[in-house]
Amino acid sequence: MCGNIERCRFMLFAGTTEGRELSVFMSDNAIPVKVYTATEYGANILRESGIIESDDGTTGLILHAGRLDEAAIMKEIIEIKPVAVIDATHPYAEEVSRAVKLCCSQTDTILLRVRRPQQSLPEGGYITRTKNVAEAAQYLRTKNGNVFLTIGSRQIDIFCKEFLRKNNENEPLGRLCVRVLPLMDSIQSCLTCGIKRSNIIAAEGPFTEEMNIACIHHFNASFLVTKETGKEGGMNEKLSAAQKAGIEVVTIARPQDSGGINIEEAKKEIIMLWNKHKI
Repeated sequence: MCGNIERCRFMLFAGTTEGRELSVFMSDNAIPVKVYTATEYGANILRESGIIESDDGTTGLILHAGRLDEAAIMKEIIEIKPVAVIDATHPYAEEVSRAVKLCCSQTDTILLRVRRPQQSLPEGGYITRTKNVAEAAQYLRTKNGNVFLTIGSRQIDIFCKEFLRKNNENEPLGRLCVRVLPLMDSIQSCLTCGIKRSNIIAAEGPFTEEMNIACIHHFNASFLVTKETGKEGGMNEKLSAAQKAGIEVVTIARPQDSGGINIEEAKKEIIMLWNKHKI
């Protein structure tokens, strides 16, 4: 909880480049805010960004590390009574965005949804577009060659279950190679669903084109799987690396999400609201 609820005037759900930039922006402008990250790892990244963390909410930021369900989000909104809630979560974080939107609607709280600009994918035969993770897994199960997954750890199990259906291979999961964050939970998720230890790279981005090419060659990959995370998520470097390495890219489309503003618009809205409501 905010130590001084009267001074904790905003709530910011972070977890992206945009969330980090807004945290620094609000810290630099001495705008009291409670920032929520899904993990301690995310909170530490914010601390390394140079924000001023406060214990009582009178200056700088209050950081909360840990996932919140709908009930917990509602409790925070009721207790803090923020001027606005800012949703700067990942474009694929559907569950938390849905919960935040619902809680704001039910409490008549202003919601600023920060949307990352959609990136137009280049035309070319080396890119295959799929609607979701399940469709990408189904498509690749029918192909030959190693698959380099750069989609995080939370949905790796969908690929594992789909590949295990291909029983005519001696080792169906041997083709799956992953790059995840250097967190024990991420690595354990991969091991639990059957990914080989030797097929796991645990590293923190951003990743350059050269680093992506090195991973592709290391795994002898024929396919690279990525979500459409935009340039902020390293999409350009993945596409150029795959093209130079001569392999196919399988993209997973963003969830449908209407509305939202860009980060510069969000900054203007935050300043306007703070000037209007500050004590």
